[in-house]
Amino acid sequence: MVDKQSFTEFVLAHQAALRIYVRGSAVKPDFVDDVAQECFLVAYKRFKEFDPARASGATWLRGIARNIILNEARKHARRSRLLHEGLGKILVKQEIHEQNDDQRLEAIRLCLAHLDEQQQQLIKLHYAEEQDAQIIGEQLGMKAASIRKRLSRLRLRLRDCIERRMQGPAESLS
Repeated sequence: MVDKQSFTEFVLAHQAALRIYVRGSAVKPDFVDDVAQECFLVAYKRFKEFDPARASGATWLRGIARNIILNEARKHARRSRLLHEGLGKILVKQEIHEQNDDQRLEAIRLCLAHLDEQQQQLIKLHYAEEQDAQIIGEQLGMKAASIRKRLSRLRLRLRDCIERRMQGPAESLS
């Protein structure tokens, strides 16, 4: 029997990172929560098999999610959860070969921390709360086109920062 308190703490510690991983794996935004929930169901059933000495919780969950996504792509479910099956397979294969997932997540955290409060709010509204530019613009009193442009610039800035941090820890967002 799985200790429910331990598993609850495990879920709380990893749910945000898992959703980010699933969203970045070509899963349609409407199905990110479904895939993450399915992943946690599998993890619950196999929680006794989890060995933190072999892999971190995040790495273990990404492996489960990767298998769920690959299975979804293979069976061509009645409602497709993938934006593009070929793209999903490419992204999952690329992720399989990456050995530095934890380093990438840390780089993302550090780069996000270098953004000012308004930039962080924009990222949160768009990616965490999944609001489109029109809604964000209405909330912030800005035009949707301006929001889209700012998000585009922020994505480029974050991508460059993350790439620099992946190459060397002393790099910064500037």
